[in-house]
Amino acid sequence: WHDEPGLAADVELELSIRARRPPAGWSPESPDSADTHQFSGHFITGACDFVAGRGTFVLHPRDVGMAWQPHHAHDGAKEAAILVAVELLTRRGGLAFHAAAVRVDKRAFVICGESGAGKSTLCARVDEGWLGDEWALVAPAPEGWVLWRWAQWHWRWPEEPWQVPLGGMLGLAPEREHTRVWPATRADAVAMLIGSAYWLPWWPTQNLLDAALALANQHPPFWLSHSLNEPVSKLNDALGSTLPEGP
Repeated sequence: WHDEPGLAADVELELSIRARRPPAGWSPESPDSADTHQFSGHFITGACDFVAGRGTFVLHPRDVGMAWQPHHAHDGAKEAAILVAVELLTRRGGLAFHAAAVRVDKRAFVICGESGAGKSTLCARVDEGWLGDEWALVAPAPEGWVLWRWAQWHWRWPEEPWQVPLGGMLGLAPEREHTRVWPATRADAVAMLIGSAYWLPWWPTQNLLDAALALANQHPPFWLSHSLNEPVSKLNDALGSTLPEGP
């Protein structure tokens, strides 16, 4: 994982394939510590040493009786990559959201909402600006918060940077009659960010709160209502209107 193609990776992952999930009690050679974390998902089990910058993972079917399929390797590699990326992100004061992301005027807008709220439908309408409808990884950077474009969507614009400047954070409102935005209250804004963030139980809760407050301070969240009966241009205009005016 790195910021631009050609730079040295922060973490290198080594993956092997087993026919079955490792037995209960199996663990990689490195135990859990402040710098080494173990991971266990649907397709992978392994550990990553974030100081050495190396992770070792075993790919396996979800169930003992599941026949191995070629796509399992792809699914397992993607699962290992996203778990490590989220860990890296939190170490840098960032947040991973279950959210959609779209691009307007070379800036990324992250749209939070519960499953079934319409995030994927919204993204499907802005195909040219689509950045993803499942994960949104945002992190602080010297020039401001940025969206990490991971491999889920990087293939669509391989020539573009891996980071996109963050334009704004929005919550998808239940209203569907008109496409419009309006500021969220401070309490709603922080609740929106915390409620949509992916956060593991053993990560310090204070870190989550600190990151959400830092993000809300720099990008005060808005509510977004999205009507399918209005043109996509109105959605782009609504998102653009949340940007602070220049000098």
